Amino acid sequence: MVGSRLLVFSLMVIFYEGAKNRKRWWFWLSLLLSSYLYPLFMCHFYGLNIEEAYKYSHVDGLSVYFPAMALILEIFALEIKSIRRVRLNRHSLLITFLAVVFGFFSFVIASTNWKREKVLAVDQAVYRGDWERVLDLSAGFDSPDILISYYRNIAFSKKNELPQNLMDYYQRGADALFLPIGLRSSILPVFFSNETYFQLGDMDMARHRAIEGILSSPKQRSVRQIKRLVEIDIRRGDVEEARKYLNLLDATLFYHSWARSKEEQLKGEETLSVEKRLPRKSDWDREHDILLSVSDYPGVLSSLVAKHPENKQALDYLLCYYLLNENLNSFKNTFDTYYKGKFEVVPRLYEEALVQVLSKSSDEEVDGYQIPQDVIEDYQDYIHCKSGRKAKEELRERYSSTYWYYSDYIH
Repeated sequence: MVGSRLLVFSLMVIFYEGAKNRKRWWFWLSLLLSSYLYPLFMCHFYGLNIEEAYKYSHVDGLSVYFPAMALILEIFALEIKSIRRVRLNRHSLLITFLAVVFGFFSFVIASTNWKREKVLAVDQAVYRGDWERVLDLSAGFDSPDILISYYRNIAFSKKNELPQNLMDYYQRGADALFLPIGLRSSILPVFFSNETYFQLGDMDMARHRAIEGILSSPKQRSVRQIKRLVEIDIRRGDVEEARKYLNLLDATLFYHSWARSKEEQLKGEETLSVEKRLPRKSDWDREHDILLSVSDYPGVLSSLVAKHPENKQALDYLLCYYLLNENLNSFKNTFDTYYKGKFEVVPRLYEEALVQVLSKSSDEEVDGYQIPQDVIEDYQDYIHCKSGRKAKEELRERYSSTYWYYSDYIH
């Protein structure tokens, strides 16, 4: 797939011939038409949309046209007699050098995707397990971003604060809990999608997503995903498979020391008895193989919670998933089975959802959930304000961080 290279080549040919005073109009026209039509006709063979076909293999317009722009400026500069007659000396060389350096750094700064760099900085903080840093970096985003919401939710989950903070930040439905992966997904969501499963302790699904990340990476090679597979195998106690991946990293220049440190960890594990090896309780392994779709998020979480009800992070993720999808019946059933009476403190988010789902229930049933009176009164006031002429504006000021407002106006 030639993509942008064909258009750049056509522009360079046309400007070169124009500088040589060659006027081949029909040839130029056919060249431009071919460079325009070829990506259009061939994009479906490579699974690209029209924009991706014309920009391939670049992601922004400036880097696509920079070589042609540089050549055009050079041709115009050489046409100026005063420039062609400049003698080579220290001053002219210094000016030329400074101009090249200035142009290079201007191009780098202009073509850098700063938003993506910030997302990658958050990703590195997640990989290091620095959850406070994740929250600090994510607070600097002015516009909503699904990847930032995704990582922010993981950070709050690791701090056992997910339901307490879920409604305070942008949520694009349940996509902010599990990144949706499809045929046209960009590479970053595919790379990042294993993180939720890894942090929740579902090593089977984390491994599946990591392998998908390898297959989606250029030339099917990704050190980041290989390192994640090593970490998964170490947590699962699969020493032999972990060593297979470590042998690949040990042969590299930059990841040799990391592979050696993990190899030492494996040797230490081998000296322990089978019972004392890496504690599997933190991994929430399933005892039997079951067939689950990787996109069946409630099924995956329900299986994990049913086998390990003490995995509160997975339980909060499941309850929040139901709430973001407004599946209040499933939320109530799961809450009744795994949460009610088993935890001393119930987050306000869950209380707000319970008040809403129990709004037509008997007082006796509502009393069984011990919902604070102030939550009940707030819901009654919310319903009263909802019937007003400027309901949305008034409710936004008073109840924008409640589940009721999300359910009525955001989702």
